[in-house]
Amino acid sequence: MYSSLQGSGDARRFHQRIYAGEILRMIDMPSMQVLVQTARGMLEEALHPWSPPQIHRYLNHTEQTLRFAQCQSAFASCGDIHRCWQAVLEWFIEPYFHCSRRD
Repeated sequence: MYSSLQGSGDARRFHQRIYAGEILRMIDMPSMQVLVQTARGMLEEALHPWSPPQIHRYLNHTEQTLRFAQCQSAFASCGDIHRCWQAVLEWFIEPYFHCSRRD
């Protein structure tokens, strides 16, 4: 079900795997760790005083839907999240482009 991804590779293949619905575990990637920590912090703050994994115990479906929509909007427009994603992608494809430039 999961494929591990470590470091540089073919950027086109990476893109194809993601859009084909493959689930990738990105290991030993500091930029992904920062992205996850940033997203976790945003969720914990937005859903406070409840823990995100336990939110279903405290809010009904409608309330959850509204909160999650707000979280999604904040996530999509957050400059920190954009910078984190850029760092993730640069970490993965930089060696590919660096090699390409030498040719």
